Amino acid sequence: MKRIRSFLMIVFILGLQLGCSGSLTIKEQNLASSMDAVDIEVSKLMIPFTQHIYSKRAADFTWEDGSTEGIQQDIIDNYKRSEPFAPGGFMVGETPTAYFICVSMGGIDSITEGFEIRSVYLPDDGHDRDPILYINAKRVSNEVTGVSGMNEAVYVTALVSFLKEDIPDNIIINETILQLEE
Repeated sequence: MKRIRSFLMIVFILGLQLGCSGSLTIKEQNLASSMDAVDIEVSKLMIPFTQHIYSKRAADFTWEDGSTEGIQQDIIDNYKRSEPFAPGGFMVGETPTAYFICVSMGGIDSITEGFEIRSVYLPDDGHDRDPILYINAKRVSNEVTGVSGMNEAVYVTALVSFLKEDIPDNIIINETILQLEE
């Protein structure tokens, strides 16, 4: 008799669990899908930046726009060594007043494709001393470089800088994330 009661109790509990874990009602499904569509706005500290160089390189081709005037040679050398990197942002130098970052799109199939940096920012939560630096960029096409007929991957990069005075004191930038807008 005890075994039957225990068995029935287990069946009853399993039945409750199965009934509670069933599919969502239409109202619950609508709420869940609307929650997925909500964009949570994070407070951002927008950082003014300067784009110094915009480059496209392949094995037998180099195209560059911009100027390296006033930039230390070791920073320029680090930038040029960083060009064939995967997509992302890479710290290539630091002076007493500024940080220099190579923004790379990696290998792109067409010489006329590239990117435009839209913004640079840090999350503005006021607590993190080692925040992630975000770089927002948008893909662009139909760029004019004066070269046509390229059939190999082209590495597209930009050298950007921002002043240390434009970020909070005691911030250490160890990581960057490149976000692409389509």
